[in-house]
Amino acid sequence: MWSELAPIPDWIGRVVHLDRVGSTMDAARDLAFQPGAPAILVAAEEQTAGRGRRGAVWHSVPGLGLAFSVLLRPVAAPEAVGLYSLAAAHAVAEAVRRLGVKSATKWPNDVWARGRKLAGVLVESAIHEHRLAYVSIGIGLNANEAAHQLPEAPPRGATSLRVELGAPVDRSLVGASVLDVLGGLLDARLAPRPEPIIDGWRRTDICLGHRLEVSLGAEEFVCVGRDITQTGALIVEDDSGALRELVAGRVRVALVNRPA
Repeated sequence: MWSELAPIPDWIGRVVHLDRVGSTMDAARDLAFQPGAPAILVAAEEQTAGRGRRGAVWHSVPGLGLAFSVLLRPVAAPEAVGLYSLAAAHAVAEAVRRLGVKSATKWPNDVWARGRKLAGVLVESAIHEHRLAYVSIGIGLNANEAAHQLPEAPPRGATSLRVELGAPVDRSLVGASVLDVLGGLLDARLAPRPEPIIDGWRRTDICLGHRLEVSLGAEEFVCVGRDITQTGALIVEDDSGALRELVAGRVRVALVNRPA
C-alpha cells in the first residue's frame, strides 16, 4: 500500500498500515489513549465508513485515493484546535501545487481545484486538564480516481489529481509531500504555527473577498469573507457592515472562480 512505499518524514514516530477499515479516524481514536509516539500516521487502502465535517460521507475508491489520519499528542491549548484543520488543508493544497495543480482552499477544511472539491479534512480532539489530550487529523484526497468514479459534490462536483493532470500520480510521493508540508506547520511540541498557516490561507482561501451564504443552525445570512484570525476563525462582514467571527457553520461561496 502507498504508506509502505512512501518516504515518511521523521516527525512521524509510527505508521499503522491498514488494508481495510471503517474509518482511519476511528482507528486513530482507538490509539489516542494508549502509550505511543507523539505523532502516529494511520493509513488505509480502503475506508468503508469514511466521514467528513458535519456528518458528511467521504467516498473513497480502494487503491486509488488517499485516506489517512495523523494522531498527535501535542502540547497546545484547546483554542489552537481550529488551526489544525487549516494547517492540514494548506498542506494538501501546497503538496498538489508542487505537482502542477492550481489549487485553492475553502474555509475551514476543503481543497478545491477549478471550482471542484479535491480534498477534505476532518479534525477531532479531546481536552484533559485544560490542554489538548490528542488531536486527530483526517485527510481524504482524490488521487487516481477517473472522472466517472468521483461523487457529486457542490457546486460543480468533485475532481482528482488524475483528472486535473491527465495522468495517474504516485500516491506514496503525494502522501509523503502532504506530511512533509504539514510537519513544517507544526512546532517541536506539535502545536500549530499560526503565522505560516494564516498567511497561506490569506493567499488561497476562496471565501475571502467573496459573497458567502452562511448557515448557523436556524440562522442564515449573506456576508463577505474578510479575514482569518490567529485561531483560525473566519471574519465576515454582513450587509449591515458588522463584522462577525465564525468558528463553525456551513459556508457556501457564491463565486468559486477566484484565481488560486
